[in-house]
Amino acid sequence: MRVYLILIFFIFAGSTYALSLTEDLNQWLEGEWLLEGRFVQKNTYSDTRAEETYRGEFLLHRPGQIRWQYIDGTKDVVVIGEEGVILYQPEYNQAFIYRKGELPGGLPLWLLTDRVPLQKGFTIQEEGSTLLLTPRAETSVKWIKLILQPEREELPIRKIEVQDLYGNRIQIEITSVRTVKGFGNDPFKLRLPEGTTIIKEPPL
Repeated sequence: MRVYLILIFFIFAGSTYALSLTEDLNQWLEGEWLLEGRFVQKNTYSDTRAEETYRGEFLLHRPGQIRWQYIDGTKDVVVIGEEGVILYQPEYNQAFIYRKGELPGGLPLWLLTDRVPLQKGFTIQEEGSTLLLTPRAETSVKWIKLILQPEREELPIRKIEVQDLYGNRIQIEITSVRTVKGFGNDPFKLRLPEGTTIIKEPPL
């Protein structure tokens, strides 16, 4: 499950530097976007110093829905939509189902889709094109670093780094982002194959 550790803070983004970075990101969070793109995710574990690299693609219908699909390193799929959050692991023929905001370890994946000001959940430091976010509440995450690319207006974040309290780190680079006219709701309604073991966390 470590592959899902805060995978998806890429939604924090700003469009210009006329405002402070924080104000700019909050303005972007108020918008509505239909986006697709690709990502490279690198996980580094402090206990073994092992590294894992994953590649994949995403669809974002903001606010409310995202599909984060791995295509190299694993075939797992993460979907956030009207039915909550689904983590599907086809290699193990199982799916984990959560309500929004109830992921294990306090993972704030709701920030991917909801309209929530950054200051509500984090203390923020700005330096150049980088934001350092420290969670206000007790959580397994120590800090989140966002590196921005302001000329990419539709999703100006270029890279995300996340470190937990144990020194484990995730780096995500977002590439090939573009707006699309629409892709309907089908990508966010994950149809699980017959016989899939469904695990509801916590019990619904």
